Amino acid sequence: MVLPRLFYPLVFIIIIFSAFTFAEDVPADPLSAAPEQLPLSISITATPLSGTVPLAVQFLSAAAGKQPLAYSWDFNSDGLSDNSVQNPSYTFEHAGTYNVTLSVTDAEGKSGRQSIAISGQEYDSGLNLSSYFPVSLTKGQNQITFLITNNGKESLRDLTAKIIAEGVQQTSTTTITLLRPGDQDSLTIGAVFLKAGELSGILKVEEKNIPLTFIVKEAVSYNTTELQASFQQVKQALKEQETVYVERKSNGYLVSEIYDLIKTAQKQVQDAQQLLLTNKYTEAKLAIDLANTTILDVSQSLQSAQKQKQSPLLWLKENAVALTAIVAASGTISGILIKVKNKASKLSENVKLKMSSPAARKREEEAAEIKSAAKEAESVEKKES
Repeated sequence: MVLPRLFYPLVFIIIIFSAFTFAEDVPADPLSAAPEQLPLSISITATPLSGTVPLAVQFLSAAAGKQPLAYSWDFNSDGLSDNSVQNPSYTFEHAGTYNVTLSVTDAEGKSGRQSIAISGQEYDSGLNLSSYFPVSLTKGQNQITFLITNNGKESLRDLTAKIIAEGVQQTSTTTITLLRPGDQDSLTIGAVFLKAGELSGILKVEEKNIPLTFIVKEAVSYNTTELQASFQQVKQALKEQETVYVERKSNGYLVSEIYDLIKTAQKQVQDAQQLLLTNKYTEAKLAIDLANTTILDVSQSLQSAQKQKQSPLLWLKENAVALTAIVAASGTISGILIKVKNKASKLSENVKLKMSSPAARKREEEAAEIKSAAKEAESVEKKES
């Protein structure tokens, strides 16, 4: 069939359109496609992987790619680059687990990522606060003693403490030179409390932050004139009791042990005087009250003290020399009767020595008898003791 010339252009258009449509439907040759870009191979090592903070870690990396390589480290997982060197070091200040990521890009634009986990723990020295005193504080200057125990496994050296609290100004701290495992020692802190009430704070010892609540009262005002008068009264009372002590002791009363109480009172009075001189009136009032209580104990003890019972043997022993001297001088002591009671064989019964002889020739004999009796009395006393 022969088509009219009029249809030739239309047939040509149809043929061209069919050719383009056929070309789109033919699948592409897989061998002719561009190769897929694979990620770079990256390896990371870190030393150490875990430890106590602050934890310093050294990172090492290796990547296969066309030089030069660009490195980007993210240490804290915030999506930002923290370092751009191949083998950096980094210190982790706070405890936690960190997913450290390294991104590498080579000269051809190929890139890769690799991650490694780092674990940081809080250091625990084993320090523990056992107690502290005084618990009740006053507004102004205070001295607080903290009892610290080492419950860890290592000895700790040169320990100091710090109070961190609003309204508190620390002025001093003592030092524990060495605290072995299982040992307990004290740290004393001087601090000025600027306001009264319930104050929350922290006691920092080594790495330990120990929470505390301080109860602070308003400072008590003292009448210094009355305080000085109270001190003078206590001082005078102590002086009177010292006089009574000397008198009682000289009269043969058993008061030797009471002297320890007197020494304690003397120390308390001295402390009170020193505190008054340094305007530490709260402590001075306490020292005066303590001294007054001790002096009352001294007075009661002196009043109830018993007089020493002197046995005939002890009397003879202590006065033998005097009796001998009197006999030698006068030859007679009329009206004196010495009774010696003991269990010795030679003195089994009451022995009466009547020293009365007008004859001078018997003076030496009587003196000798007194000395002999004294020696025997001393011998019996030793055996009985």
